[in-house]
Amino acid sequence: MKKKFNTKAKLIGIALLAAGATVSIPAVIPAQAQAAEVTAATETVTETEKKTVTRTVRFYFKDDKGKTTPVKSSNGGDFVRTASATFERTVIKDKKTGKVLSAPAWGTTELAGFDSPVINGYTPDVKTIPAVTVSPENLPKDLTVYYTENPEHKKTLSTESKTVTRKITYYRINDDGSTSQTWSKNQSATFTRSVTTDGNGKKEYGAWAQHTFNAEDVASMEGYTPDIKTIPAVTFTPDNPPSDVKVYFKKNAGTPSGASGDKNVKAGFAVKFTDGFGKILKEDMVALGKSAIAPSAPTRDGYTFAGWDKSFSNVQAAITVAAKWVKNATQTLTEKKSVERKIYYYYADGSKVIDVNGKHAVATQSADFTRYNIKDTVTGKITYGKWQSVTWDKMKVMEVKGYTPNIKEIAAVTFTPDNAPKDIKVYYSKNTGVKDTFTGVRYQNNAWTYVKNGKADYTFTGVAQSTTGNWVFVRKGKFDESYTGVACSTTGNWIFVKNGRFNTSFTGVAQSTTGNWVFVKNGRFSTSFTGVAQSTTGNWVFVKNGRFAPSFTGVAPSINGNWIFVRNGRFTTSYTGVATSITGNKVYVKNGRFTTAYTGYAKDINGKNVYVKNGRV
Repeated sequence: MKKKFNTKAKLIGIALLAAGATVSIPAVIPAQAQAAEVTAATETVTETEKKTVTRTVRFYFKDDKGKTTPVKSSNGGDFVRTASATFERTVIKDKKTGKVLSAPAWGTTELAGFDSPVINGYTPDVKTIPAVTVSPENLPKDLTVYYTENPEHKKTLSTESKTVTRKITYYRINDDGSTSQTWSKNQSATFTRSVTTDGNGKKEYGAWAQHTFNAEDVASMEGYTPDIKTIPAVTFTPDNPPSDVKVYFKKNAGTPSGASGDKNVKAGFAVKFTDGFGKILKEDMVALGKSAIAPSAPTRDGYTFAGWDKSFSNVQAAITVAAKWVKNATQTLTEKKSVERKIYYYYADGSKVIDVNGKHAVATQSADFTRYNIKDTVTGKITYGKWQSVTWDKMKVMEVKGYTPNIKEIAAVTFTPDNAPKDIKVYYSKNTGVKDTFTGVRYQNNAWTYVKNGKADYTFTGVAQSTTGNWVFVRKGKFDESYTGVACSTTGNWIFVKNGRFNTSFTGVAQSTTGNWVFVKNGRFSTSFTGVAQSTTGNWVFVKNGRFAPSFTGVAPSINGNWIFVRNGRFTTSYTGVATSITGNKVYVKNGRFTTAYTGYAKDINGKNVYVKNGRV
């Protein structure tokens, strides 16, 4: 005999939830099934169906040529922001055939929007990431934000050269009192300085180096006496060049009238050529008015020979000629390498140990290396930098309840990419006659479940250690990989979990399961820090004794050592003026950052003018 069931149900309204929340939809009999005939013997089963929707926002720098590089987070990885929501609905199935008899429509929720992080000197193409309404049938699109460098932040380096010349002229005083020029010589020096130009054309000039013309004796003129015996030394720059020198020769008593005295009594002058650092390359004696012959052009690693620092033609005195050098342009080449070691877990019979995801249990250790190599763009020679070394601390192998591993601990190892460690395999043998007293998370009944003294416990929410040795987040006894934040572990410690797993790489501010924003260091809640740190949302906020404190307005040190201005507990770049720091000092901040470069009057938060010297009141 068949019985008719007229089933009617009403869909309960669903409110918009925060990102990461779970949306539950009750079971509803579809309208078209309201008149369906179901035998009295039909058995049904109710199941919960889950789907998770995620939106990922990635951030890149883009240069003038369109090349992109990822923005990096404080831990060295690519900076990304994700928001997710998990949907649940209850469906009714025919227990025998598995056919769905009733299923409600999926609900919707809103993934909240947020501002792109502020990066000094760069502007994002999307300043605000919009909120978006999502459902398993209306998936959000991933987004990419590109940062371009501001013109004033771009700087190019060039050099500027100037040559300064001093002329030394010799004159003879004639019998009638007039003067006649006999000969002259020039002393020259070439200067260079750096010029930095930003994207708006504004230039900043480096300082000129000083140069010295050494003192030297004047030449002799037969039958005449000069008015000075020594041409003085002079130290100068292009901004205060030396004056020309004039030497006057007066006829000695007894010198015949009309004697010119132009014949120099010296047989010659010593002309030395050096490498510019004191090493003599060549030395010659050169007659008055003659020219010296330079040696072959010298060489110097990393530099290009740029000629000689003074003229050696028409020699009028002993001189030292030094080689000039121009440093070759270099290019810094960044080389990166990644090293990975895997630790594979097996049972003694060769079968695989299963992890929290139902897959082969494998622990992965990884390290990223960077070194900087210098390429000489003239010669093409590359000088390679050194790889930094990385140490992996010793680690215990994961615990598998009821089994004993052949190695209990992986030894510490220090290495570089040139001597990377090899993969390791760990094998487990089954124990005999041991009572099941396990407390933690283990794989049973086709799911990772929290177990207390060997029995499933669905009342526990927090962080517990699994049989694989990992600390994972469970919600009501079941592993939940959708949660990112701070939660209490079975040991009573508050620790940071990312995607449901304990994460020691994070240092910053994160929200706990109690709704509080707290400071964590290397994945563990710490009350010892007071200052400014970055939160998981990308904002820099003020924490006091490890807890977010929105009541503070003033200047505080950030985790990276900078003193910055916060208003109502949040970092802001909009303020320029004087503010009080947590140490009680009044200091000057510009665009939210403490600076010692300012001296003068400035207003404090209350609008009062105060005098500031080197950034301090």
